[in-house]
Amino acid sequence: MTTNSTAETAIPLDLSLYLVTGENPVETVRRARHATCIQVRSKPISARDLHALAEEIARIALPHQKILIDDRVDVALALRARGVRIDGVHIGQDDLPVADARRLLGEHAIIGLTTGTRELVERANTVAHLIDYIGAGPFRPSPTKASNRPPLGIEGLHELAELSKIPVVAIGDIWPQDCPSIRETGVAGVAMARAFVENPELQA
Repeated sequence: MTTNSTAETAIPLDLSLYLVTGENPVETVRRARHATCIQVRSKPISARDLHALAEEIARIALPHQKILIDDRVDVALALRARGVRIDGVHIGQDDLPVADARRLLGEHAIIGLTTGTRELVERANTVAHLIDYIGAGPFRPSPTKASNRPPLGIEGLHELAELSKIPVVAIGDIWPQDCPSIRETGVAGVAMARAFVENPELQA
């Protein structure tokens, strides 16, 4: 797993401030110097365009920032094979199965998995040895991604953080003012998209 590797974890995985790219992704990443993880997501987008976007982001990201590809294991594989600094993927419930993603990407890649209900977290616990973290959401309904799951709120996040065997990243229309109470739930990190664009305090 990533936390025990050598070459790819000279800088340990830090999930505390997780950027999910949206509008103006390159400029957002350029300004988001405090982000510890960057999930390259842009929907809808072709595999070719995602490939080009991720490569550009990898060129400008800071050394401490882990770069993850949303959904597309094939894009991550292609870039890693060319030596581009892509650290792993974040996959959803309808994407490639976790075991196959791990087999393809190798033991040192970072793999995150979307959850958001007790059932999904319990299922993730059965493959905890194959993944590095789970995303839990939505915290509240998000205009950037329709999950078809009820919002968790503080109580729901706390419940899932206690249930999970692996670190949890909260996601879903989260803003800086939400972070203190969210961090008290026991999650390892907070993911934000629009907040990075609209809040200068998140930028260096």
